[in-house]
Amino acid sequence: MGREEIVREAWRALSQGDWDAVAAAFAPTARWVGTVGGPGEFDGRARIVEVLQEDRALGLDGRVEAVTDAGERAILAFRPTGSRGGRGPLDDGLRYVVLRFNAEGLITEIKSCRDRVEALEYAAA
Repeated sequence: MGREEIVREAWRALSQGDWDAVAAAFAPTARWVGTVGGPGEFDGRARIVEVLQEDRALGLDGRVEAVTDAGERAILAFRPTGSRGGRGPLDDGLRYVVLRFNAEGLITEIKSCRDRVEALEYAAA
């Protein structure tokens, strides 16, 4: 399964509240690194899933706009919906995160980005 498929499948599971499938997309030691004005830092698959569950319980949702392959990373652009629009800043209505994958295809890092430019720079580093 390619990175885009992994991301879209995890997003579909998130949207359906299938938390086992969401958890299966992450390495046990995965980390979520926030950005200024966004979420803090969260360590471990269980904590990341917990934060996603909290967001979902608040009515936060969205749709994937694009997944761009960037070597061992992928850039996810999504349009948040819901009462708060989600965590962190938006760039023309989109939120960007960079996902890092291990050799097994599991997500090892989520990096929240302020905008597309920051996502591209982080993905290229």
